[in-house]
Amino acid sequence: MPQERVTRVVLAAAKAPSAENNQPFTFSWDGAALAVHHDAARARHSHDPRGHASCIALGCALESIEIAAAAEDLRAEAQVSPDPGDGGPWATVQLLQGGARHGVDGRARGLRDAIEARCTDRRLYRGGSPSHPVFDAIQTEARSFPGVGLHVGAGLPREALDYLGRADSYVWCHEDSFRDVLRWVRLSREEVAATRDGVAWNGFGLDVPETRLLRLARRPELRALVGPLGLGAAAKFWLERQIASSAALVLITARSPGREALVAAGRLGFRAWLRLNQAGYGVQPHASGGLLAYNAVTDSLPATARPEFLDLLRRGPEILARGFGYAGGELPVWLLRTGISPPLAPHLRAPRRPLQEIFVDRSGG
Repeated sequence: MPQERVTRVVLAAAKAPSAENNQPFTFSWDGAALAVHHDAARARHSHDPRGHASCIALGCALESIEIAAAAEDLRAEAQVSPDPGDGGPWATVQLLQGGARHGVDGRARGLRDAIEARCTDRRLYRGGSPSHPVFDAIQTEARSFPGVGLHVGAGLPREALDYLGRADSYVWCHEDSFRDVLRWVRLSREEVAATRDGVAWNGFGLDVPETRLLRLARRPELRALVGPLGLGAAAKFWLERQIASSAALVLITARSPGREALVAAGRLGFRAWLRLNQAGYGVQPHASGGLLAYNAVTDSLPATARPEFLDLLRRGPEILARGFGYAGGELPVWLLRTGISPPLAPHLRAPRRPLQEIFVDRSGG
C-alpha cells in the first residue's frame, strides 16, 4: 500500500480531539496494520488517574481513522487492546483494500472534509434550535453504536444547570487538577509554535491579544490572590453564559462501565461532533459534568477530592437523567455544548504535533 495513503489516514487521526489537546497517541505502520500507542506522561491528570479521558480520545481517533480510510477506499478494522500494559499498543487497525466493495459506511465517506474543519469552539454561540434536523440525525445514527447512548437537552432545569456549573468549578478548586490543566495552557505565540499542543491563551472563548501580563497566570501568587473559590465562581458564571448562548447540550452515556464503552462513547461523540459542524454548529466538549461523574461513580477520582465534590459528582448520573429526560441507569461520559457559530479563525484553532513526532513507518516500503 502506498505510504501516502497511510500518511493521510494518520494525519486525520492526529486531528481527533483529546483532553486539553494533549495529543497522547503515536502511530506505527508495519505494512499491514497501524498500531496506536499511548503516552501516559502526556495524558497524566490528577482527576483522571485511570486514563478514561484517553479511552474517549482513542475512540475519536479510531472513528477518524475509519472515516479517512473510507475516503481512500480502504476498510479499517480496529482491535482495541483490553489491557495494553506498559508499552503495548492501545489499538491495532488493519487497513484493507476495497472499502467500497466491503460495505464501508457511505455516510462515513462524506465526513472526511469535516475532519479538516472540526475544532473546539469555546466562544459564545448564536443560539440555534434543538429541532434542527441535525439533532434527529445524530440521535438516529447513535443507535448503530452499541453500548452507548446520545441524549439532546435544551432548557435544562435549574438542578442540572447548577450541577454542571459546580462540576466545572472542580478543576479550579482542586490544587492538583488546576496545576495539571495549567500545564497545557500556552501563554504566547512562541509557546504555541514550540509545543504544537495544548490550548492557546486566546482559545478559551475570548480572543484577547497576547501581553506580558498573561505570563503571570502561572505564578502561584495570582492563584493565592484570587483563591480557588473565586476561580470556581468565575468558571461557573462563564459556563452558564456559554450554555445560555447555545442551542442544546448533547450528552453521551455508557450503559455499563469499562474501557470498551468509553471507546465507543468517543466514537459516537466524534461522529456527532462532525455532523454538527457540517450543519453550521460549533461544538465544545465539557469533561467535567460527564467524565468526572463517571470517575466518581467508578471510584476513579483521587483520594484528595473534597467530600462535597465527591457527593455532587456521584449524584451526577441521576441529576443528568432527570435533566435530559431519560430513564436513568446510564453513566454520563461526555458532554458537548453546541450552537450556531461561524468558522473559527485559523489563529484560534488548536495546533497539532508534526507528523515526524507521531508517526513511524516500519514497513520498509
